[in-house]
Amino acid sequence: MKKTLSALLLGTMLVTSLTACGEKTEGTAATATPAATPTAEATATPAASTEKTELKDGTFEGTGKGLQGDIKVSVTVEGGKISKIDILEQKETEAIFATAKDAIPAAIIEKQSTEVDAVANATMSSNGIMEAVANALAAK
Repeated sequence: MKKTLSALLLGTMLVTSLTACGEKTEGTAATATPAATPTAEATATPAASTEKTELKDGTFEGTGKGLQGDIKVSVTVEGGKISKIDILEQKETEAIFATAKDAIPAAIIEKQSTEVDAVANATMSSNGIMEAVANALAAK
């Protein structure tokens, strides 16, 4: 009897909590919200982004934090665009770092921005490379 009563009470609580999470439409008409249309403000590049065409030509060094320590990079800018990124120093686990080392610099050069997707299973290394490149470009 106690088990049945407990099960009934638990079931009632579950149904009540799920019903409370549902959308109320009683007395109001459901309306669809149109998708937001991008505006000049919405598509503007954030100040921290490296998406700039006015980068100064030269070679710059920067450091970012990886999982095991600092990651130091050299960034070459030619014609106002990032043309080359070299990893100078790092203390990451080599097998994990290798995927980020290959993918992140190439993505940054392609997008001309440090705001690229991190490599799965190498997130801290990826973020460290992006931070190091951003710091190198900020130090120009």
